[in-house]
Amino acid sequence: MATPEETAKWLSLAQKGDEKAFEALVLSYEKVVYHVALRMMGNAEDAMDLSQEAWIKIYHAIGQFDGKCAFSTWIYRITTNVCIDALRKKKNKDTISMEEAADSEDGFGLQIADTSATPEERYLKRERCQELLSAMERIPPEHKAILLLRDVKDLSYEEIGTILDLNPGTVKSRLYRARENLRKEILKLREQI
Repeated sequence: MATPEETAKWLSLAQKGDEKAFEALVLSYEKVVYHVALRMMGNAEDAMDLSQEAWIKIYHAIGQFDGKCAFSTWIYRITTNVCIDALRKKKNKDTISMEEAADSEDGFGLQIADTSATPEERYLKRERCQELLSAMERIPPEHKAILLLRDVKDLSYEEIGTILDLNPGTVKSRLYRARENLRKEILKLREQI
């Protein structure tokens, strides 16, 4: 990622229409945008598509960036909103096999390190991961976004508030509700077994 000085320089030039400066911003922040999309969507293909969509939105809106927050926070917000919109459209339209997600090289399955020693422990860990993935697919996109930003990206309440345009107190209460919702979905899944 670029230094704050480089980002400020490129941002200023990009806001004046300099495409090379915008390209420098893309090269510097493309991994950030992709990883946010990957965490939100759960698969590489959707993440790649939505990353591109986010960059198009960033390109068209770059003149509106006012510097009230960090550039990285601003692109987090745009990327998160693009993913939330996609999740809303996608909800109940298509599903993905949890085995496929856990087995894929780019899915959540490989994001959890396998430190267990026995096959039984590995199996139980995989089951928990699949259970969590399945429960995450059942909660509203807004809850998924806030959980990923806090528990996966480890952002502060203030940073999440800036990204989602909420005050920190609202972030805390929504995070609580999101965790409760996730817990309930996990319990429902366990009852189905």
